[in-house]
Amino acid sequence: MIYPDFYPFYATQGSPGFYNEEREQEKEFDLMRSYYPDTARRIQEKAEAQCQLLDYEGSRLYDEYPDRFMLYHICQYIFSYCFVLYSFIQISIITSNAGSFSG
Repeated sequence: MIYPDFYPFYATQGSPGFYNEEREQEKEFDLMRSYYPDTARRIQEKAEAQCQLLDYEGSRLYDEYPDRFMLYHICQYIFSYCFVLYSFIQISIITSNAGSFSG
């Protein structure tokens, strides 16, 4: 039997639609994120970034009983980052609007 194309014995024939469900789910997540207010979107991005840092084999994040102190520390880090960021944004908005009220 002669085959027109060479396929090694270990090659698998993948279905092109196999990853479509994952792509569609990611599109839906992106669509839902687009509905978030700007503040919530930035907080969500920071929280996802922190979870991504802890996403490795043997991480304490995947323990059956996660450490409360670790979770508290991560939450406080995100809170302090957002508090500083949004305090700066609020101050810049107030100072930019202050000039518009002067006559």
